[in-house]
Amino acid sequence: MYNEQSRALDQQDSSFSPGITLHSLTELRLSGCLVLDPCTLSALQIFHKERHASQMGLGQPKEGFSLFTLLQRCVTQM
Repeated sequence: MYNEQSRALDQQDSSFSPGITLHSLTELRLSGCLVLDPCTLSALQIFHKERHASQMGLGQPKEGFSLFTLLQRCVTQM
């Protein structure tokens, strides 16, 4: 079973959060999904992160040149 809310619960400190109410669980079938290991994902250059050159983005990666960046620029607004 996969649940985004339960993952969020694991990452939060309960002393700082009022809590999350879990309403349902949804089964996620992976039969139609392709799973890539980090080495393959890096070699395909689908996503590429670079360090920010500016002070304001210090510590946060920015999206560099990648297949995703190229295709994202071709998206038509709906």
